[in-house]
Amino acid sequence: MSLSLRDRLIPWYIVLFFVVIAVVDGIMVTIAIRTQPGVVTDHPYEKGIAYNNVIKEAEDQASLNWKGDIDYNSKTSVISFSLHDTSGKLIIADNVTANITRPTKQGMDFDIELSQSPDGVFQKEVAFPVKGLWELRVYAEASGRTYQQSKRINVE
Repeated sequence: MSLSLRDRLIPWYIVLFFVVIAVVDGIMVTIAIRTQPGVVTDHPYEKGIAYNNVIKEAEDQASLNWKGDIDYNSKTSVISFSLHDTSGKLIIADNVTANITRPTKQGMDFDIELSQSPDGVFQKEVAFPVKGLWELRVYAEASGRTYQQSKRINVE
């Protein structure tokens, strides 16, 4: 019984399949190693341990039923923040700060303190180092309670 050429190549097809898989895996591993930006977060173990505190703070904030409003005016580069209670009344915060981070690159993060305008809204003009995607995380302290909210903006 003589095997045809096609039948004799079947074992080589199987070998070729695994060689292709190994080459593709090697390419993917190389890309992953070369493009890995480094540490995603500082002190990950400590943050993991404190996660129950984060959950409790989120529940406490939700029970307040406050509503924050973050606004970024791209023409004037002004960040505005206002905080309202359940009835819509403006809450005058004691202190409002904003943590501004660049999600796509480390080393460009900074904090600013927002000033209260005569109409009760907190605002500050910001000079961003580069254009693109930024994340604003605003922290407001009012009546001994802390409220935080975040928003992503695109700086042009």
